[in-house]
Amino acid sequence: MPKDRKIPPQDASSGALLGWLWRSYMRQHFWTIAAAVFFMALEGSMLGALSWLIQPMFDDIFVAGNGGAIWSLGIAIIGVFTAVYFWFPKMTGYMYSESVAKLHFWVTFIGVNMLFFPQHFLGLAGMPRRYIDYPEAFAYWNYISSIGAFIAFASFVFFIVLLAVVLMRPRNVTANNPWNEWADTLEWTLPSPPPEHTFETLPKQSDWDKGHAH
Repeated sequence: MPKDRKIPPQDASSGALLGWLWRSYMRQHFWTIAAAVFFMALEGSMLGALSWLIQPMFDDIFVAGNGGAIWSLGIAIIGVFTAVYFWFPKMTGYMYSESVAKLHFWVTFIGVNMLFFPQHFLGLAGMPRRYIDYPEAFAYWNYISSIGAFIAFASFVFFIVLLAVVLMRPRNVTANNPWNEWADTLEWTLPSPPPEHTFETLPKQSDWDKGHAH
């Protein structure tokens, strides 16, 4: 596939993922807003629409910063975090600390932005990608990007520790559905965690889908 035709499908699939994230509970909207921020970085559309004009950008680190912000740590990992925070009470029957989860969000958001945003400046300055070394002129923004990489990695460790602490010092979920009307799918009608055997009769959609969150 030619390079100038890769970006529109990328933006379309990003929009579909963003729509899925938007269905999450309000406490997870921190992650949804973060996904929207990365998605609205429309360098991808610019590269696709104006590829005939800015073809040299496809070979510099601008493209790497765009792809990383949208896919590797931007929307993809944020989607994983959103899903875990949303379904963790259902899977385990334990609730995490909302304040600690928000702290994890801010550390991740800052780290990912510090990692990938400077790469756009480097690309505009002419730094090529796939190079192991670079001139001194590119040192400053590479240094900032490296700090962001360490912060992003620390946020992943923080996330694992957060879940481990919750499992070792559990705080039980007192309701089948702690998210109230923002979680209106079938699994939230079951106890947390769900029993091995769930339904004696086949449930009907009208029994659980009240349409509040649609």
